[in-house]
Amino acid sequence: MKFGLFCEISVPRPWTRESERTGYENALAATALRERWGLPVVPGHVTLTRRHDRITATVARDGATVLDAGLVDPEPIAGRDVQYIHSVTLARAPLDGKTGPLLIQVDSRYTLKRADRGRPHVSVLVPAAWNADPLRLLEPIAATATSSDTDLPRIRFVMDVEVPVVRGTRRIRESREE
Repeated sequence: MKFGLFCEISVPRPWTRESERTGYENALAATALRERWGLPVVPGHVTLTRRHDRITATVARDGATVLDAGLVDPEPIAGRDVQYIHSVTLARAPLDGKTGPLLIQVDSRYTLKRADRGRPHVSVLVPAAWNADPLRLLEPIAATATSSDTDLPRIRFVMDVEVPVVRGTRRIRESREE
């Protein structure tokens, strides 16, 4: 399934290994990611601006800015220098004939076309808009901006939120399968 051009902005929540995603400019992509993979995404208006001295990203939802961030003094780097790790996301997804809360792991694949790194700068971050209300940004430490092709294969693992992880984890398929 192809969605065409869309922009994803993610705010990692390191204490949970989850990321909240928003800012999908392409409503078709946001709908499919929410309905097919159960990811908690919502459409937003994303503006990316690339200048010689900075790259900025702004995300607005319902007319309000929920993120204004970027990197200062961008340095081009090789795509192999950037690694986006797989994360586990809380989703409402069907399993065994019933729909409910599950932790899901989708091993996304990225083919990086361009990558830059620089000093992070965040002027606006509204945690509640990213379902990360306890988040308080103190000292951002890293910033990357990439252009990539993204492939989201099928879900790899699901975990029942009501059962201990060693008993409640179920492999759906190998990540290398299509």
